[in-house]
Amino acid sequence: MLAVIIKSAQDLLEKKIYPNYDEFKESAEFFLRESDNEFFSTLGSTLCARVKTAIFENFSNMLPPISNVAKASEIAAWKKKLAVSNCFRKLFEKIEDDENDTYMTKIIKNVWPKKKNIPNLQIT
Repeated sequence: MLAVIIKSAQDLLEKKIYPNYDEFKESAEFFLRESDNEFFSTLGSTLCARVKTAIFENFSNMLPPISNVAKASEIAAWKKKLAVSNCFRKLFEKIEDDENDTYMTKIIKNVWPKKKNIPNLQIT
């Protein structure tokens, strides 16, 4: 991933000395598509659905259900539930049955079963 960022920045800087944020973003997206087309094509609703499924599979009975078409107020109320807060706190804890994985790594492995497809990104 770092190579993609460096290559896109170099290419853009050859064209513009002071690129703005949108130009840098456009250049990075172009190089991301070129370097990892499968990753880029999974973004969007498909990725969101896969992440949601993986979260609910990994937290099974601990997480209360929520509708896919819930209103913002319903989502906010769901996020305030104690069970949801407890699951959120557990994301980076080791899984009791599996000393090698945290809940987060297990979710990531469920979303991208092939290790080569896991993007090397840190999302905040």
